[in-house]
Amino acid sequence: MNAATEARDIIAQATRDGLEIRKGDAPDKIKLRGAADAVARWKPIIAQHKADILPLVEAANDAGRPLPGVIVRAADQSDRELFGVECLSYLHAHGLVLALEFDHIVMHGTASPQIIEEARTLIELLGDDLLAALKAQEAAQQAIQRAARPCWQCRHLRTTSSAASQLPRCDAGHALVYRSSATRTWPGRVDARNCGDRTT
Repeated sequence: MNAATEARDIIAQATRDGLEIRKGDAPDKIKLRGAADAVARWKPIIAQHKADILPLVEAANDAGRPLPGVIVRAADQSDRELFGVECLSYLHAHGLVLALEFDHIVMHGTASPQIIEEARTLIELLGDDLLAALKAQEAAQQAIQRAARPCWQCRHLRTTSSAASQLPRCDAGHALVYRSSATRTWPGRVDARNCGDRTT
């Protein structure tokens, strides 16, 4: 791990610990804000790596953007996925959506230049956290889509029935009806629950 990467990692970990890192009043000073125990824990570490951390802090300050820290507060900042979700929620509330495309984080939206710069800082310093959150979101969406597959895709479905009502029939024994919207008609369970027996 090179010095710059180590400095970014220290900033990311300190940020997850609730610390705000800013440029101090003097040119070579760094200001820390946060809970007293977090400041006491990180102050010697940041002082030891000050030469590598200071340029990152100054670059953020000169660009008119704060290092991410106080903009979000996760319920458990040691949980990388949860912390990443808090960051994503913050950006989304300001008009910017981060998405995962081929394992790369991309930005979509019409946010202000300040929010876009803040997002770039978050991606640079907390990219692993954001990546973990985006992958967790993607996995959850895929699970929901799998659970909500229509009966059309199920091998238990029979659409030919001897019943007068001509309702669809389920070989697994579930009562089915046809449901309609403005654009389509599909068979589904009467009780509209997800089906644990649904198989393709």
